[in-house]
Amino acid sequence: MYVGALDPVSNRADWRVTREIVDDDTGELVDLTGAMIRFAVRERRSGAYVLSGSTSDGHITIDDTSAFTVSFTAAEMRSLCAGIYDAGCTVERDGAIYQFIIGTVTVLDGVMQ
Repeated sequence: MYVGALDPVSNRADWRVTREIVDDDTGELVDLTGAMIRFAVRERRSGAYVLSGSTSDGHITIDDTSAFTVSFTAAEMRSLCAGIYDAGCTVERDGAIYQFIIGTVTVLDGVMQ
């Protein structure tokens, strides 16, 4: 599981996060074939979700057997005010749900209209 801060992002640009999943116990790559991956961003104070996506809605694509990419458009990012948000990601495979990311993401004001 990754715990920490994701790279800062602009609220005026597309946001793409690519991650490879490695088994913490064995060090081997995890096969994501058929996995359901969910990613969400929420406001820290209110706990309201401001972005969310999954493999079922097209926001997340499995790039190969062990890597995936989360994508949000600039139009979706414009809904976020500059600040620090909570971020999380789960992976469901073989009937079990695994927490993959618990962290924060800093959203910067991209200035452009």
